[in-house]
Amino acid sequence: MIGQKIRLRRKQMRLSQQELAGETWTRSYVSQIELGKVIPPLETLQKLADRLDTTVGDLIGDHHLLRAAKATLFYPKLCNNYLDRLPDLPTTRVLRHLVGCLVSGDAPTLEIPPSPELHYMSAKVLFKQKRFQDTVAAVQSGLRYSSAYWKLRLLLLQLDAYQAMEDSDAYDSTQEQLESMFGKREVEDLHHYLLTLIQSQAGHDATPELIDLLQGVEWYEEVSRAKDHGIF
Repeated sequence: MIGQKIRLRRKQMRLSQQELAGETWTRSYVSQIELGKVIPPLETLQKLADRLDTTVGDLIGDHHLLRAAKATLFYPKLCNNYLDRLPDLPTTRVLRHLVGCLVSGDAPTLEIPPSPELHYMSAKVLFKQKRFQDTVAAVQSGLRYSSAYWKLRLLLLQLDAYQAMEDSDAYDSTQEQLESMFGKREVEDLHHYLLTLIQSQAGHDATPELIDLLQGVEWYEEVSRAKDHGIF
């Protein structure tokens, strides 16, 4: 947990809670962070990291920063704030490219690694840009690497694209594909699983803003999409 890492680092530097708090916070606030009762926002984490002579990534773990960057893709400034604290990796390069495309309006051109999640994110960017045929192509590429979870998300996005193109035959074919893969009851179960996953995804190490984004953006979109298409 973040609080435990902050406490450990503070003790390594032989600082009291009051010394870490300085004039910026109260000793009680630092104590609540260390006990896990308060999850500090990113700005506070950065200040704490500076005072503890370390990095935000070291305090919360790069995997949490990467998760946050993925969750905030459609909020370019926030997403870039997380990406700036991460090393240069294939995944972060793809995310930076997708953020740049959202800002510029250009279609994604960077080759996507064999990751269904990154293919899904690329397809969502294309859909937002109203490049619906390209959205379908990105979905089809992602399906080659997908588990049931990602197949569900990708195919629901494909339904959106065909609906936007007013291609009723392709829409019906995709809906049949979903039903043959999952069945209506199993699709409902998968959506419940999706909700559980999103709620637990960030865990105790996420900011309240990130949890709101995960629940409010991702879950709402997926459930609304499924209901709109009559999946359950």
